[in-house]
Amino acid sequence: MENSRTKNSTRNIIYAFINQGLVTVLTFITRTVLVKQLGAEYVGVNGLFTNIISMLSLAELGIGLAIPFSLYEPLANGDKKKINALMRLYSKIYYIIGTVVLVVGACLTPFLQYLVSEMPDISSIRIIYLLFVLNSGISYFWSYKSLLITSDQKAYVLTKINNYCSIALALFQCIMLSVTHNFILYLLVNTVITLVKNLYVSHECNKRYPYIKKKYDYKLDAEEKNGIKKNVFAVSLYKVGTTLLNSTDGIIISRFLGVIINGYYSNYTMITNALNSLLSQIVSGFTASVGNATATESDSFNHTLFKRLDFFNFWIYGVCTICLWALMNPFIDVWIGTEYQLSEICVWAISMNFYTLGMLSVNSAFRNTYGLFWYGKLRPVVMAIINLALDFILVNRMGVFGVVFATLVARLITTVWYDPYIVFKYGFKRSPKNYYITYLLRFMIVSALGYFTHITVCLFSINGWLSWIVAAIIVFIVINVLFLLLGFWTDEFKWMIKKVCQLIGKH
Repeated sequence: MENSRTKNSTRNIIYAFINQGLVTVLTFITRTVLVKQLGAEYVGVNGLFTNIISMLSLAELGIGLAIPFSLYEPLANGDKKKINALMRLYSKIYYIIGTVVLVVGACLTPFLQYLVSEMPDISSIRIIYLLFVLNSGISYFWSYKSLLITSDQKAYVLTKINNYCSIALALFQCIMLSVTHNFILYLLVNTVITLVKNLYVSHECNKRYPYIKKKYDYKLDAEEKNGIKKNVFAVSLYKVGTTLLNSTDGIIISRFLGVIINGYYSNYTMITNALNSLLSQIVSGFTASVGNATATESDSFNHTLFKRLDFFNFWIYGVCTICLWALMNPFIDVWIGTEYQLSEICVWAISMNFYTLGMLSVNSAFRNTYGLFWYGKLRPVVMAIINLALDFILVNRMGVFGVVFATLVARLITTVWYDPYIVFKYGFKRSPKNYYITYLLRFMIVSALGYFTHITVCLFSINGWLSWIVAAIIVFIVINVLFLLLGFWTDEFKWMIKKVCQLIGKH
């Protein structure tokens, strides 16, 4: 069983890395063309409307997190009738969600001017916004089928589809911008590709799981439905909190500091989001396997698995955080120009936000697969309230840094300590004390090495792509060597090296 989980996880991670690496490169190419062809104002509008659409995703209420948990057990047991019943239920829910997003999103159109300090002088801006809404709304009508494929530890299937669609999207969007300089056509391409991708995923799911289209004489009992409702309610609170936390920064910046400043900030978040998406593929790759383990293995086995995965997670997020801190501003300089840079203290806050969010990913994987949605259900809402309160207090005093710092503080005093508490108490049934000590030690290591690396890089002149690439390679190697010296004595490190060697040997 463990070998099967490892095989599926490895395959998912490899395919996901290839896909996300490709998506990251294509995203930078498309953003570069957008900046060069249309300028910072359009980039800011793009970031603002993306944040608004993220807020509209509250209509989904986190059901996408609750669905895999309900599917792990019937998939492991081969219970086709139950899977069929669950998918029929989720199909109805997602069609309702898509409709709500389209209707509510369209109704917000007359109020756009209240979300920015000064309405940008862009023609057909409301049509542009409605295209964002349309693209988001249609994505829900078939997305529930992708969750079945992922829950069955076959995320690599979706990765192939994403690769084809990502290449097509970047190619056609760049052509549209270069030839027509028309932002509306640029967005229409996105909508068409989204529709094609979802239809493709739906077809693939129907082909692999033909029984989901049959009509079995089977209905979910009251206890199962109540369990789903309970989980969805708890997850909805989590969804509300995290969406408000992650999506309000751009809106606050646009409202108080201007849409152009939000454009500058969105370039940084594009970098961290792209990197986080790349690294999160590792977690996504093994989440279904973790779900299988939590359903079939002992608490002791799962605790050991958690420690190993958490160490691996710390290694990759720690190294990447330090590289971001030291290299992000020089990257912006050589990419699109010094005028698009934010202050060094903003870069620090953005980097540490990236780290604290990334370090929660393994906790989230275990919390979701254990189905611990009910515990700590109000914590994300408290986090969002703290973040919004600090945003309004700090934005006029500290600018962009105040908004980003507010997010960091809100996360540190809520989820960073409480999420592990839930997993350890109700999942592993043991004290999280040692985890807290380890987390604090690792945070101090990343902070110290990050500051040292940042100061060192500032001493050198980086004035072109070649010098930036050389600096990036040196920083990456040095930080990994330092992590190697710090972690060689732990059992988790030995396990990580063993798995990496096995992976290299197989591929």
